[in-house]
Amino acid sequence: MSAMIPSDAIEVPGAWEHLPIAELHGLIMVIGAADVVKSTFTQYLARRVAESGVTVAELDGDPGQSRLGPPATISLALYTADEVQHPDRVATRRMFIGSVTPSG
Repeated sequence: MSAMIPSDAIEVPGAWEHLPIAELHGLIMVIGAADVVKSTFTQYLARRVAESGVTVAELDGDPGQSRLGPPATISLALYTADEVQHPDRVATRRMFIGSVTPSG
């Protein structure tokens, strides 16, 4: 599976690199307008948190532009530090919802 972006494959803004990863816990929801790099930020954040030794669950709730699965699906991926280094081992579950819009 190619869900994780290698850290050298994206341009990381300096503000992202200064996030207090050790202080993050619980549920983190990333929301925003269309095409503002939410998926890229979420993937970067999941990688950084998993690298710190915490298991991370990422829910991709955008059935129209899903990054973790095909269109018309909701996908859930679980990452550990080992899976960040070997993205083909990431456990992913998908549910076909039959629509490419969140309201559908």
